Amino acid sequence: MYLTQLVKPDVRGIFVDTGAHFRETKTVTTVWGMLYKSNIITVKPSVKYINFAVDKTDCCFNNKVKPQHDAIRDLGVKALITGIRRSDGGGREGAKPFEERVTYHGYKYVQVNPILDWSEEDVLNFLQLNGVMLNNLYYKGYRSIDCHPCTLPVKEGGTERSGRIKDNALSTLRNMGYY
Repeated sequence: MYLTQLVKPDVRGIFVDTGAHFRETKTVTTVWGMLYKSNIITVKPSVKYINFAVDKTDCCFNNKVKPQHDAIRDLGVKALITGIRRSDGGGREGAKPFEERVTYHGYKYVQVNPILDWSEEDVLNFLQLNGVMLNNLYYKGYRSIDCHPCTLPVKEGGTERSGRIKDNALSTLRNMGYY
């Protein structure tokens, strides 16, 4: 969001509040909005989901994909700028800088991935050089932060995404249209 605002200060951001995010994530989203004068639009699932992470594909579709796609369509988004990187894995290795995407209800938009070839170190260096606030969980060993039922701190020597539960459905989510 910060990088995008350097190019287009009035850009809108979409935060999908699944209802299972860490308190620190919700705090940083709120503070970001105030600190960087970001236009962050929070969207939530249309139906309250109770069984978080029981069926991860169903959980992620109803709590992430569907609200994100509804927001993209309802806001008339033509281009969605993401922070995905190839090194994130989960099917992102073959991602392209620009990809035509289609929501589950058929709305077409372009996904733009400007930091696709950045490493985790590149991201941290950029954020630190620009004094950009990080989620406090990062300092507690969380290096890939999502919903609390599926996110753990990374153990000593672990990879960036090794804190995600092993049966996380990231490649399945990409197939459903999530970035």
